[in-house]
Amino acid sequence: MNYTNPYAQAGWCNPENPSAINQFSGPTSHPPTFGALPYPGHSAPPTKRFIFSSQGPELIRGCEVIDSDSGLTAFRIKMGHEGYDYTSLQCPSGTPRGYIVWKPQGPETEVYGTVARQKAKDWLPLSPDKSSRFMQFQGKHYVWQFGKDAMYLYTYVLNQHQQLGKIYPVKNGTTIFEANQPLIDGGMLEGVILVITLLMSGNFRD
Repeated sequence: MNYTNPYAQAGWCNPENPSAINQFSGPTSHPPTFGALPYPGHSAPPTKRFIFSSQGPELIRGCEVIDSDSGLTAFRIKMGHEGYDYTSLQCPSGTPRGYIVWKPQGPETEVYGTVARQKAKDWLPLSPDKSSRFMQFQGKHYVWQFGKDAMYLYTYVLNQHQQLGKIYPVKNGTTIFEANQPLIDGGMLEGVILVITLLMSGNFRD
């Protein structure tokens, strides 16, 4: 299995468009607009910050996800092999919460208790212009938008789009995940962290 991710090595860029390599210039002030999604003018809800201890394809080999408030490990990302290479999302105690199986025909994912095992491309279908991926979680619809320096997660409800998360790399080699409180309260945290790992792996192509 080849973990080379040439575009991630140069900084952040659209993970669905390897030719769009951009040197890291820090997180942008405003998320990109996509379709009819306006930048919300109201105050953003409270956010909680998590720090991935690595970037890009290194995430799937092994990584700590640290709660920046407490400084404690919230999750661990580990790699193993059982027929195929797989990446497991675990609680600090080692209890698995979900996984990605890296099959030659494309990765498969499962989040225990919330997302049944399925092909990643079915759970996260790519938009026609390749600028975003859609996601269904517990009957609700969301969209991942790829920006120049960051990824964003939004609700996908007509005229009621809300930013739930922002993910961006920093120069010290870590990755920042800013999770809005509705994301955490909605029980999405484990699934979203697994998706971040998948999208940054460089091994997810339709």
